Order: sequence, then C-alpha cells, then structure tokens
Amino acid sequence: MPYKYSDSKPVLVYEVFLPKSMSYASKLAEVLDAFLTDAGVRSIPAVQTELKQLPNDKERDMFVRCIRDAISGYSIYEVDGRFSTSTQPIDERTWAIRFIIHDPRVEGGIRGDLLSFPPSIGQVSG
Repeated sequence: MPYKYSDSKPVLVYEVFLPKSMSYASKLAEVLDAFLTDAGVRSIPAVQTELKQLPNDKERDMFVRCIRDAISGYSIYEVDGRFSTSTQPIDERTWAIRFIIHDPRVEGGIRGDLLSFPPSIGQVSG
C-alpha cells in the first residue's frame, strides 16, 4: 500500500511496559489485535461494562466504532532497563506497547477519557 501523507495532528500517546517473556507473546498479540476489530473491542471487559449502560444497539454500535476510530493501531518495541533494589541493580528487557490516540469525531482529536461517550455536542467535529 502506498504511503499516505498526513499533516501533524494532536494525539494522546499511551505506553504500556511489560516484562518481555515469550510466554506472553501470543496472549499479548490477541489482546492488542482486539482493538482492531469491532468484535475484539466488544470482547474487552471495560467496554462490555460500558455497553451494558447504553440503551440500544445503535448506541452500542456507535460506541464501539468510536473506540475503533480512535485506536487505529499500535507499535511494539523493546526497552532494556536497569532497576535498583535494596541489594543490587537488576537488568530487565521489556516490551513497550505504544498506542497513539486521535479521535476524528472530536474537534482537536483528543478526548480526556477514551470511554467517555457520547462526546458533548460542542466537541463533535463536522
């Protein structure tokens, strides 16, 4: 796919650090890939809780789409770190997972709380 140029835009960046362990690899991929499909988003426990609060399927579908639009992907990289303990430093390799959040439905692209729904009328972009 050809690269599509996009001007810079305001985003929120969330990074999650996990100890690197191959025993986590398949589950990590499963959880991260959940953000990339409607069914996957619906399987996230925090999302399920929010969906129960919404009165109808149309609003539930809009809520899921809102999350999908805001989280369009992730990146993973390795970080080597050294941490102090009471006896000696410990070296540890971790995975850093970076989510870049830009919600095209909200003016300025940033919502304070990803699970806040619906955005206030004054924030919705055209």
